[in-house]
Amino acid sequence: MWELTTSDIAALAIFISYFSLILGLFALIYHSLPTPTKSVKNGTRNYRAYAFGLLTIGSFAHTWFYMFKFLSWSFVDYESRNIAPSASFLPRLVAWLKDTQLFEQAWAAVCEHPLNWWWSEQLCIFTVGAWTLFLAIQGRNHSVKRVWAYMVLGQLVAISVATNLFFFALSLAPKQVKVNSAERRSTQYLTRVPLALAFCVLISLGTVVLSPFTSERTFLPNLLTMHTLIAIPLLPNILNAPPSKKQIATKTVYTIALVVGVALRLKTTYIAFTILPEETRSIGGFVSALITTLYSHPAQSSIGWDVIWTSISFLVWIALGHTPSQAHSPGFRSIIFLPFTALTAALSIGVSAPIALLSDLPHDIESKSD
Repeated sequence: MWELTTSDIAALAIFISYFSLILGLFALIYHSLPTPTKSVKNGTRNYRAYAFGLLTIGSFAHTWFYMFKFLSWSFVDYESRNIAPSASFLPRLVAWLKDTQLFEQAWAAVCEHPLNWWWSEQLCIFTVGAWTLFLAIQGRNHSVKRVWAYMVLGQLVAISVATNLFFFALSLAPKQVKVNSAERRSTQYLTRVPLALAFCVLISLGTVVLSPFTSERTFLPNLLTMHTLIAIPLLPNILNAPPSKKQIATKTVYTIALVVGVALRLKTTYIAFTILPEETRSIGGFVSALITTLYSHPAQSSIGWDVIWTSISFLVWIALGHTPSQAHSPGFRSIIFLPFTALTAALSIGVSAPIALLSDLPHDIESKSD
């Protein structure tokens, strides 16, 4: 009769803890959501909350449909190579969990080829650059609680899910009231960010640059560095620290993220295009190859659709005019929306998001701060 060993129990505990942590983060975020303002309750802003609520559900259901397909694929693949057919289910499950590094296996599948990386790089650039800055700035500016939980949830579940949840929270949050010293504190965090935040963003961008050049030995450490650094500056003791002299202009960090993003996307797109067979080197052939890659592996489908859902969510955020400068400029939104959408499709949300967020900074006040 088969008995669970200590290592067996540990493997099962880690697997169960992963899903328990996800449920815990959802509960934590739910209980820390801002109390709906009067305008939301009266219906003047609730359509935004409804929109991002639906996007949260849609992105979660779609990306995790493929995530469960990945888990099933991984189990069947392992079983076909290692487990005797006569073994009962529990020993097979435990053996799979003990011998398979699911996190590394999934990320290796989405980074191993230039066409795979064309998809995955988009999410990395957006997350470590514009999204980390946006979480920190808007989370503090609108007093959203436990901002770090959104980042961790995004890493464990899907960035698109966390993005939509954060947009949902901002839809419920009161508009920032700026008076006297409160105005100066809020504006200061819009125009200048802590050096620690900028440092983590820039180093994380460096890990994205290095990702295609990592070896089997350095791949996981580089990936873990990327995931860890972007969560650190969102911890309460750093995010809510009083202003100090160790700050840097927000527009500088966004600009660096933009420049790095453009350079990486042009390089990655060029490499992915040139590896195609000569007879398929056309826009149509390239798009066809990208779609084929999207469905080539369940892990790739999960992260690829995470990219698509994240892009859609940010475009909806822009279209609904959540940001202060856009909220009063419907004409401006209608003029830039189509070009912005085209830029997102061509170079990724990791490039278009910094442009949108740079345009929303209070430049007149920032110039005085410098």
